[in-house]
Amino acid sequence: MASHKKFRIVHLDPDKIEIPSVRVTSYFDEETRILFEESIEKVGIMQPLLVLQEGEKYILIDGFNRLQEAKLKGIKKVPCAVIEGTYKDVLLQNLSLNVLRGKVKTTEMMQVISELYNKYLMDIDEIAQLSGLKRDYIEKLLAISKCSEKVILALDDNLISVSHAYEISQVPDHDVQERLLAQTITYRLPVKDLRDIVRETIKILEQKKEEKPTEVQVQEIKIPTAKCDLCGQEWPIRKTTGLTVCISCHSIALDAIRQKINEIAEAAKLERERQLKMLAEALKG
Repeated sequence: MASHKKFRIVHLDPDKIEIPSVRVTSYFDEETRILFEESIEKVGIMQPLLVLQEGEKYILIDGFNRLQEAKLKGIKKVPCAVIEGTYKDVLLQNLSLNVLRGKVKTTEMMQVISELYNKYLMDIDEIAQLSGLKRDYIEKLLAISKCSEKVILALDDNLISVSHAYEISQVPDHDVQERLLAQTITYRLPVKDLRDIVRETIKILEQKKEEKPTEVQVQEIKIPTAKCDLCGQEWPIRKTTGLTVCISCHSIALDAIRQKINEIAEAAKLERERQLKMLAEALKG
């Protein structure tokens, strides 16, 4: 368990207490939450928050729910048991105290343990000794921390157990992990059955790695053609238009069509001018 440190009782402004981004919080069911809020409403905060002082900063170790309730109710000062130490002490004390209470999110414990292991370079035995957690449980949480996000969310939502998540974590591929997760939830697989499936999955993945990739035979693609109705030459179909006319003949045909349209338009213009002239002469007469 985490070592006890000497503390002093002081009253602090709730807004001056820093809440760590990585921490474990105990959660209430609805009935307990109501009793908790009513108690603070009637008698205030009787149990001091546990806070660590690091220089001029005050960092919360234990008492998140009491602190939040104090802020909501506009309580100006809250009683705090203040100890001195480092941020590592905050994590260790927070972990050990909330584990004793139960009703904590496994993923929050996992984040705190990962921080101690990766950032503060504590070994598993040291974390176990100071937190009161079993060594194999810590190993499982560290393995799960590398899982797909969907696996971690399923663990948070109590759709799978820590043991299920640990077995899934043995497969390194996240896509495969998520397929195993879906099977576990759908068929409500016992841990033993999931373990067998994971072992077979790992064998298959290893075999695929050892297999030599087969050479892909590139086949020549024959492009379909069609004969142009004007010039008689074979052209790719994508270069023919309408009546199977090649691009060259299509251009010639377009020029001829445009010329014919212009001739018709010119003839129509001359005809209109002739008719207007005849009408003007008739009016004069």
